Amino acid sequence: MHICPFVAQCVKQFPKIPHADRVVADYALAEMGDPSEILCDMYEMYIRQEELSCLNAGRWVNSMQAPPARAHFFEPSFSVVLSNLKSNATTQVILERCAMYLDPDTLGHDLSSCDMINEHS
Repeated sequence: MHICPFVAQCVKQFPKIPHADRVVADYALAEMGDPSEILCDMYEMYIRQEELSCLNAGRWVNSMQAPPARAHFFEPSFSVVLSNLKSNATTQVILERCAMYLDPDTLGHDLSSCDMINEHS
């Protein structure tokens, strides 16, 4: 089984994930069982086993469900910016690093008006 680069990066950066959480992740990413099983159901959206297993072998989750009308999808590089912040980073440093991702003039809307915020793959 191959894991997408973002999942691999998380596993590498956070190696002390509890065993129980790893078991759950292994189950969620497995490509056996009922593909229509809903593994996550939040905010009137859900992810099925089939969709989540798409993270294997370099594929991506591609839900056919329509996102909420007021949704914002961050570029994948946003998670890299966040993961490279030091744990003791000040609010000012965080805002400076994330400015281009958070600025309403750059985005064309205010993130506080969104019903859902997600990372775009």
